[in-house]
Amino acid sequence: MKSNGVLLAVLALVVAAGFSACEKKAAVAASGGTEAGADLSGVTFTVGDIQWKEDQVLFDAAGVGKTPFRLNITVFEGGNTSVEAVNAGQIDITRISEIPPLFAAQAEKGPNFTIVALLHDHITTANQEILVLPESGITTIAALKGKKVGYVKATTAHYFLYKFLEDAGLGFTDIIPVEVTPSDGPAALLAKSIDAYAGFGGAVNVAKEKGAVTLAAGADKLSGYFPYVVPKSILQDRAKRAALFDFLGRMNAAYSWIAENPQEWAKLYAAHAGLSEQSSLALIQSGISRLKSSVIAPSETTRASMQDIAEIFYRIGLIGKAVDVKTLYTTDYNAELEAAIARYAK
Repeated sequence: MKSNGVLLAVLALVVAAGFSACEKKAAVAASGGTEAGADLSGVTFTVGDIQWKEDQVLFDAAGVGKTPFRLNITVFEGGNTSVEAVNAGQIDITRISEIPPLFAAQAEKGPNFTIVALLHDHITTANQEILVLPESGITTIAALKGKKVGYVKATTAHYFLYKFLEDAGLGFTDIIPVEVTPSDGPAALLAKSIDAYAGFGGAVNVAKEKGAVTLAAGADKLSGYFPYVVPKSILQDRAKRAALFDFLGRMNAAYSWIAENPQEWAKLYAAHAGLSEQSSLALIQSGISRLKSSVIAPSETTRASMQDIAEIFYRIGLIGKAVDVKTLYTTDYNAELEAAIARYAK
């Protein structure tokens, strides 16, 4: 009888511990708090977003916008300026393509930032394309030889145009390259002042609505890796570091929500990105069909992808110094990242 009593007592403790853990997790979720153990109520966490406050809109739509810290969104025109702000310690995080860190690393004193995570996403690559007009008769990359091709210099468009030309046995010397902006390129194509356009953004979708057609999809050459870049100093600040990984855990949950609610996100995205709702939904569904977006930890695979871009850009003279991208990443915090992702996973 005594042994049965001890057994019952042990079982009671186990059950109580289980309920305690569940209650703690529920309390964290309800309060918008973090299990990292830091008081974040006095923390302001500043995020650099590109062109519009997408992260805040997404967090609110996905139901993860109630953060235990003040979330401050600063909008930048492009990735180069946002990563420069990180390097100067003016903002706490930004998400950009694999290219801006390569230029920021050219600074005389070297990079003052590191990559702690990446968004693996093909929604963002879905509107990166090489466009032509149907009446041009251009149906293959090889047919671009001798043609005027507009492209956005030192961007993902520059990279995927280079890769497509390389596959066709061509180079930039085989075409007439024309540097354009993301907004001017599609207009130049529609006006027939260029024969093809390699670019990205909402203007690509607008051009297609006006008759342009896809010659090649940039997503076929792009990794879909979008690094989260932070100042190195943030990782030494306990409260800011806790806010950082809490933010990234919520971001992963928010992108899971997009996969489950593409139509709802398409409406919100269209309203802010200047697209029709139909184009917005098509873009999102195209991305989801390739990959369910998620926040991931740095790895050899992600580093190899950026290294390929670095070597190409160095070879063609876009960057003046060779970059070993291992110096731009850290894997020291992968466990914290994975714990934060698990905390907000369904």
